Amino acid sequence: MQRRLFFAFGFAILASGGTFALVSWALGTSSPWREQVARVERFTAGRFDLVWDERAARRELTVAVARDLAVGVRLYDESGRTLESAGAWDDCHHVQEVRIPGRGRLDVCVDSHMPRRPWAFFVALLVSGAVLWAFAGRWSRRITRPLRELTDVARDLGEGRLDRRARLRHGQKGEVGELTGAINEMASRIQRQLEAERELLATVSHEMRTPLARIRVLVELGREGKDGKDVFAGVEREVIEMDALVGDLLAGARIDFGSLQLSEIAVDDVARRALDRAGLAPDALALVGSPGVVRADATLLARALSALLDNAVKHGAGLPTLRVARAADRVRFEVEDDGAGFPPGAATHAFEPFSKGQNSSGTGLGLAIVRRIAEAHRGRAWAKNREEGGAVVGFEIPA
Repeated sequence: MQRRLFFAFGFAILASGGTFALVSWALGTSSPWREQVARVERFTAGRFDLVWDERAARRELTVAVARDLAVGVRLYDESGRTLESAGAWDDCHHVQEVRIPGRGRLDVCVDSHMPRRPWAFFVALLVSGAVLWAFAGRWSRRITRPLRELTDVARDLGEGRLDRRARLRHGQKGEVGELTGAINEMASRIQRQLEAERELLATVSHEMRTPLARIRVLVELGREGKDGKDVFAGVEREVIEMDALVGDLLAGARIDFGSLQLSEIAVDDVARRALDRAGLAPDALALVGSPGVVRADATLLARALSALLDNAVKHGAGLPTLRVARAADRVRFEVEDDGAGFPPGAATHAFEPFSKGQNSSGTGLGLAIVRRIAEAHRGRAWAKNREEGGAVVGFEIPA
C-alpha cells in the first residue's frame, strides 16, 4: 500500500506540473504582457515615424530607446540600408522587428530581457517535484505505518503470541484508531479465554482423577469380597459426581459457543421439575405471586436450578426452599437453606470456578455455571447470608 501511495503521489505531482506548464504556455500566448508589447511596438513605430526625416531627432530617439530600454536598436530604410544603430548588438540571437509603414523597419535586440538559462524553469519544476515526492514518500509511510503494525500484530496472534498488542499512538483517531482498539480488545478476549480454558482443563483433570481413584479403590474392595451393596453405592456416588462435572462443562461449552435455544417456559413448571429431579418435596417451592413465563434456554435454566438446589442440599442443614418471584420485568429464583451460611468474605467468591467451602465435596463448578447461565440470559446472580441464619443463593433473568 505504501508503494502504491508513493507512486500515486508522484503521478499526481507530475500531472500537476505538466498541467501548470501547459496552462502557463496557453496563457502566455495571449497574455496581457503580449498585448502590452504590441502597444509598445505601435508607440515606438509612431514616434520614429514623426522624426524620420529629422536626422538629429531620429538619432536622439534611437539612443534614448536603446538606453532607457537597455536593448540594441537598429533603424533601416525600405531598401535595407542602416540609418541608425545604438546599444549592444554583439552575439544577438533574438531580434524583435517593428515595421514602420512607408518608412522602413526597426530591429530591437532583446537578448538582455530573455532568460539566460531557458532550462532553469524546468530544473526548478523538477526540483520542486522531487521535494514534493520526498514528502509524499514520508507521508505515505506515516499513513501506512499503523496498517503495517496491525498486520504484524495479526500475524503474531495467528502464530500464538497472544500477548502482542498494537500501539495506539497519540492523536491516532478515526478508522485506524478504532481498528487498533478492536484488534487489541479481540486479542485480550482470546488470551483471557484460552487462559481460562487451560486453567479449566488442568483443574478438571485433577477433579476427574479424584472420583476415578475412589472408584478404583471401590473396585478393589469388591474384588476382595467387600459387601457388594456398599461398593455399588459408592461407585454410584462417584459416577453421579462425575456426571455433574461433565454436565457443568457441557453447559459452559454451550454458553461459550452461544448456542442457546430460547423458548417460552412456564416458570412454575420448570421450578417443580427441578425439585423433582433433586428428590425434594413439592412443598419446598414457594411461589410469590404469578411468575408467568420467561424466554430462556430450558436445558440451561434447569441446570442452573439443579445447581442451586444441589449446593443447598450439600451445605445447608435441613431441606432448602426454592422461592420464585416476579419483580417488574424480572423473574427471581432463590434457594434458601438453614445451614451455617458463608464464612466472612466467602460469599463474594462463591461464584468463582472450583470455589469450595470448608469440608465440602463436589466439583466447585455448580455456582460458577449458575452465574454464567444468568449472564448468558442478560441477568445476574448473587449469594449472601440470611439474617435469621443460613444462606440464600439466587439469580434473576428478564421476564
